Amino acid sequence: MICREYESPVGKLALGVENGALVRLWLPGLIPEGLDYGDDPVLEQAAAGLDCFFGGKPLHEELPILLQGTPFQKDVWQYLTTIPRGETRTYQEVAHAIGRPRAVRAVGAACGSNPVPLLVPCHRVVSAQGLRGYAGGLAMKEALLSREKDF
Repeated sequence: MICREYESPVGKLALGVENGALVRLWLPGLIPEGLDYGDDPVLEQAAAGLDCFFGGKPLHEELPILLQGTPFQKDVWQYLTTIPRGETRTYQEVAHAIGRPRAVRAVGAACGSNPVPLLVPCHRVVSAQGLRGYAGGLAMKEALLSREKDF
């Protein structure tokens, strides 16, 4: 995997690419040691996509992302990409939307294992009781949602 860092409004992120596709996005505080940093056109494209994300604009081109997970996780992650900026869905709403209404906890687990947060916006999923759980911390989740409402 070839990686690069990205300075964002929420802190330093890291991106990882393999076989011509983005496979990882690490949030601040979760970047592992010993990453192999280098140049790759997909890393540049992903950085441009994050510029759009943080600038409140849609991605200007299709970013090649390879989501590696179970079929259920992929169903959840695919649905997450349909949640409009500035809106949220509950874990239960996501479970219903993918045809698995009893899999609310599994939806939460799939969100927690999302390999490319922000670009697959798991921060837009909340519990019926409000904000709960986020790999980057609740303060970051709240900041991301607040930022999106500003655009």
